[in-house]
Amino acid sequence: MPKRPCSITITADSKTIISADKFGDVYSLPLIPSPAISSNAPISASQTPEPSTAAKPFVPAANELTIHSQRNRKALENQKRQTNRPTEKAEPTFEHKLLLGHVSMLTDVALVAVEGRDYIVTADRDEHIRVSRGIPHAHIIEGFCLGHTEFITRLCFPGSRPGVLISGGGEDELYVWEWLAGRIVGKVDLKGHVDEVRKELDIFKQSEGAAEAVKIVVSGIFAIQTTVGSGMRDVVVVTCEG
Repeated sequence: MPKRPCSITITADSKTIISADKFGDVYSLPLIPSPAISSNAPISASQTPEPSTAAKPFVPAANELTIHSQRNRKALENQKRQTNRPTEKAEPTFEHKLLLGHVSMLTDVALVAVEGRDYIVTADRDEHIRVSRGIPHAHIIEGFCLGHTEFITRLCFPGSRPGVLISGGGEDELYVWEWLAGRIVGKVDLKGHVDEVRKELDIFKQSEGAAEAVKIVVSGIFAIQTTVGSGMRDVVVVTCEG
């Protein structure tokens, strides 16, 4: 990929990978590459062209007229003999397309469909949750979910309630959104629960004062369904560091 990916997902038709990277960009690329796209085939105009990999000759900024000391002259001679100049990094030649971009590092990307319309929801390090339209109109911003005061790490859409978004990150709470309206409908105390669990662990019971409050960070949010009595209930499982 052009930059380091940090989160990926696959579209509902299982044909396209959506990849978010640490430079704030979201790309789409086919899960199964088209036979027409090969190393020998030209890349279409909608994809990133491959730059020339030929190394440019190294030219020192200084010359014999701008330096005077013997030491600098020797340094200039060494620079002229330099042959280990690193070559420019070539862009990937496989099929890929830029969909949208943030101005800060992305942390998660998710796809969701509501009333027949697809959306791409992205979260970044600067507390933003952005709602964009699905392919091929990903450049259109539907809205933002603003309210986090720390970086966001994970997004989750319960399968049975796609109109609800659960987000978490570096804060002590989980946020519950009506994301199409950009409205917070609730917060769930996560850190208080974690602190209570830590107090009961044997490792902290052995030494007094070892179970002090710590900083926690959400590393995963998962929505599942489980049987409770004679019915099914939605359950959210959260993993965290700390």
